[in-house]
Amino acid sequence: MKEKFIKSTIILIIGGLLTKILGMVIRIATTRVIGLEGIGLYMLVMPTYGLFITIATLSLPIAISKLVSERIAIGDTKGAQRIFTVAFKFFTTIGFILSFGLFF
Repeated sequence: MKEKFIKSTIILIIGGLLTKILGMVIRIATTRVIGLEGIGLYMLVMPTYGLFITIATLSLPIAISKLVSERIAIGDTKGAQRIFTVAFKFFTTIGFILSFGLFF
């Protein structure tokens, strides 16, 4: 068990390092392509974009899939369908509102 934990930790560390290195390479390439003015605008928008990405991946999809799976496990397919439908409508509405807000 301890060996598996250490192996998983090493995999996560390597993945995190690769992500940071690729992010640095992309930022350098982007700066060279769009120039200093373009990178200034990019840096203005990135905090807002990062906030929306964080909100979109806040484990809400995992929580919803867990709720749906629990309902299916106990045989409540109507309840699972209802949870899915409500979540789908909610996130579609939020997506349109945020997209509209970002557009303007």
